[in-house]
Amino acid sequence: MTLQHPQRGLTLIELMVSSVIGLIALGAAGAVYLSGKTVYNNAEILGRLQENARFAATMIEDDLKHAGLYGLTASFANITGTAVSGNPLVAASNDCDSSNFWYLRLDVPIEAYNNVNPFSDTCLDAGDYVNGSDVLAIRRTSTVASATWNGGTPGYSDSAGQVFLRSEVGRGALFVAPTTPVGSFANWSDFQYAVRVYYVSDKDDIRTLRTRNLRNYGNNPTFISREISSDVVDFQLELGVDLDGDGSPDRFVEPPSASNTALFNSIVAVRYWLLTRAERREADLPMQTFTYAGKTVTSDDSFRRLLTSGTVFLRNAH
Repeated sequence: MTLQHPQRGLTLIELMVSSVIGLIALGAAGAVYLSGKTVYNNAEILGRLQENARFAATMIEDDLKHAGLYGLTASFANITGTAVSGNPLVAASNDCDSSNFWYLRLDVPIEAYNNVNPFSDTCLDAGDYVNGSDVLAIRRTSTVASATWNGGTPGYSDSAGQVFLRSEVGRGALFVAPTTPVGSFANWSDFQYAVRVYYVSDKDDIRTLRTRNLRNYGNNPTFISREISSDVVDFQLELGVDLDGDGSPDRFVEPPSASNTALFNSIVAVRYWLLTRAERREADLPMQTFTYAGKTVTSDDSFRRLLTSGTVFLRNAH
């Protein structure tokens, strides 16, 4: 004879207790998930800000370090085709001051302007520039030669309208490809000539760091706009000027609001700040305050901001 034990289920109290425990565990798991997701999203926001700022800072610093680099030629005074040589090249489209061949001012490797757009609309559109941000212009050549005297006849058919510098120790000549300079050059090298204007843009109501670059377009030298880094809301500068000729900055000053060649040619270092802002809001973000370049910026709109700064000493100060 087989004895059968009666089967017992959960009592109502046991069922309620287990349900409550399950809900607590599920809530805890959900809270951990949401917390982890929030941490991940915040880290992603910060990472993007750092990436954008790092890219912009790297480009600015490289240009500053090589400002005034004119191939193998030590002095702009020995280069033909400049704005101050008496025989400038052709005018460039969208030049910042076409009547004075601004883009060919090799005598001024760096220009900087404080909280103002000093140029005409053909260079920086007034509706595109963000008022209250600084403007930086840099002139230089590439560090790598496009062609050399012992490399055969250079072919520039695919670079028509691009400006190059044919350079050798002691002298140089600017030219617009594909035409090459007339005259006898011995151990020469050709370097691409570059001019970049950095500014904060508000194009389409989205603030970005942009440049106006000297490029070739339609077989002519032309300034073309290019986005460098998104999320940049402010760009500020201070200039380290050498007052006693020893090559070291005696003090850092704000850039002028109008052209000042004497000041520009005393620059031996540049200090910069980039303020970037996240594209997405961040929950429970406290108020942020930044003090830089003689100004204080406070934000309480849940958009994280990041301030990046650096000081660059010029290698080719004239």
